[in-house]
Amino acid sequence: MMSTTRRFVLLCAVLALAASSVFAAPPGLRGPLPPQMPVPSSDKFTFAIIGDRWGGEVAAWPVFDRSVEEINLTRPDFVMSVGDLIDGKVTVPAKQDSMWRDFWQHAGKFTAPFFVALGNHDLSNPTMLAHWKQSYGPTYYSFDYAGCHFVVLCTEEMVGSTAPGSQYLGTEQTSWALQDLAASAGARHTFLLMHKPIWRMGPNGTSDPEIARIEQALGGRPATFFAGHTHTLELRRRGDRRYFVVGPTATRLNDPADAAPESGTYNHYTTVTVEGSDAHVAIRRPGNVYREDIADPEIMERLIRSVRTEAEPPRGLDGPQASTAMSLQITNPFERDTLFARISIDGLSSSGWQSPQTGGGELAIAPGKTERTRFTFTVPTNRLVPLPELYIEIFHAGRRLGGLTRPISVFTESMTRRVDEWTVIAPFALGGTPLDSVSAGLLATDPQAAMPGLFRLRGPEGVWNPRATYRDGATQIRPRTVKTDSGTTRLDLGQAFGRRPNTVAYAVCGIRAPKACTVYALLGANDHADVLVNGAPAMPNRVVSLTRGEDYVTLPLKAGWNTIVVRSANQGANWWFDFTLFDPTESVRIAPAPGGN
Repeated sequence: MMSTTRRFVLLCAVLALAASSVFAAPPGLRGPLPPQMPVPSSDKFTFAIIGDRWGGEVAAWPVFDRSVEEINLTRPDFVMSVGDLIDGKVTVPAKQDSMWRDFWQHAGKFTAPFFVALGNHDLSNPTMLAHWKQSYGPTYYSFDYAGCHFVVLCTEEMVGSTAPGSQYLGTEQTSWALQDLAASAGARHTFLLMHKPIWRMGPNGTSDPEIARIEQALGGRPATFFAGHTHTLELRRRGDRRYFVVGPTATRLNDPADAAPESGTYNHYTTVTVEGSDAHVAIRRPGNVYREDIADPEIMERLIRSVRTEAEPPRGLDGPQASTAMSLQITNPFERDTLFARISIDGLSSSGWQSPQTGGGELAIAPGKTERTRFTFTVPTNRLVPLPELYIEIFHAGRRLGGLTRPISVFTESMTRRVDEWTVIAPFALGGTPLDSVSAGLLATDPQAAMPGLFRLRGPEGVWNPRATYRDGATQIRPRTVKTDSGTTRLDLGQAFGRRPNTVAYAVCGIRAPKACTVYALLGANDHADVLVNGAPAMPNRVVSLTRGEDYVTLPLKAGWNTIVVRSANQGANWWFDFTLFDPTESVRIAPAPGGN
């Protein structure tokens, strides 16, 4: 039976046997108290886990409903989740409630008790977090069942917070978890569920500092971790401990019909059978059941590393037309099965990049062998960007393992430059609609209408003036120099200015050209950024966003010093941009501001 002595929270939106009973209450949605958990007949029991549902929309509900039906047929003792159950990204509580009502019309069909962990779409912003706590209850909890201990953590507890320290759990939740684990040291197995796999979201893929404290507190007791968020199934081990990232149970972003089970990129749910101190995990694709280690990340990582491209030095960059070539090689890491690669070229046009191999090509790669192919290209030098890409699809046993993109570039290592130091004028309040409520569709088609605050003239976007003064309301803002992260092209604005939601920064550098020329930049941003050259937009009414990936920008330079400004907007937690410069002339000079040394 469930422990009544330890902190345990079950809410109307956390456990239900029927949607109608959950939402029979008037606004406030507190619902009935949860029913009593079933009494285990032995120490052997089974529970199920569902993954992300966000992005499923109407088209994915049949997959979710099929999963609910199959889970009910297996008759688990209870069902758990790892979050992202609604689309979220709203600031009106009534819309949040409506999304949960919609979810429970389907999840309410579970015949076993259902426990919720909350994800970044369930708690997209401080308003949603506050409404959950006011209307539903706490965001993290624990319980006991049949001698096992279950801890449900909230990786969104610090959403919108500018407090120093962890951006995931926070000090209060971490302290609670440490006390909770100390009180449950006798459990035969401990299960920890959360949305984000924060055990690999610290520096260089290590544990976030607060989850690391929780891992340490577990000592040598049997424990298993489950998370979601990435939409890709994987299992990693640290010693005897297993860390599962489960993929989605119903989302439109995954589940291609031909996805191979080893890829981990398909809709599925998970069942766990506990026997003694052992936990036996099975991955169940609706209509299919796989062993727990089917998605071996080492095999997939070896395959990704084995897809190598090598650009040959370009010719003719100083004339009207340039030419280049790219070699592709793929090594098969599997021991018994032949892989097939289908290669296509995206971004060719009659007035830009052209190749005689417009149809791409195919490769069959025997086990343990390497195959190679080569593509040639021509391009007018005034149409170098956007760059085309090779798209490589890999098939295993007739089913798709995954797709990889490799850009085709005329930029060599000798042309690549890094801006080591920037002059930053920040922070300014963005104003207008909060970024977490901006329409993704409008952002893609008309960024200026989607977030006018980024494009508002504040002074730093113009030609550099070392005597200029800047204000944000009554606050005077002084320029300061900020270095990029060591050995990288990333300027970490969050580290320099703190996690400030709905904030704009202006990062300035100077580029001196001996004569008028064109250089290029590869720009990436978290969350949004654009570039100006000598006060003029280099990418008119276009921004680079985290969700859309990096993009190339053309930078026309005049002879002498040029002012380059990266205008960067932050939505919430992480705040940075990457800026890699490519100089075909190999002659420009870079400084933290125009006129610098």
